[in-house]
Amino acid sequence: MKICLVISSASFQNMMFKPFRTWDGVKNGTLLNLAESIFDIFLTADKNLPCQQNLSDIQLGIVVFPSNKLSVVKSIEEQLRAEIKVLKVGDLVEL
Repeated sequence: MKICLVISSASFQNMMFKPFRTWDGVKNGTLLNLAESIFDIFLTADKNLPCQQNLSDIQLGIVVFPSNKLSVVKSIEEQLRAEIKVLKVGDLVEL
């Protein structure tokens, strides 16, 4: 299972990982198309994504975080892990 984490906040600056790929400046529709060609799951804090994009044909499971603040993401880690285990292509989960 390959997971795409979309990070656009300085809150994540100090995390100890190397990005797999950088798509700076790529807009949501194009970003989703690029992501679905590589990943199975798309994680984002963009709460407007379901309203702004037609997700019916997207071949990804999508999880929308309640916030892009690292402390919030850490607080829902167990819930996120549980959702990822059962997430299927076409699923949209808003935490």
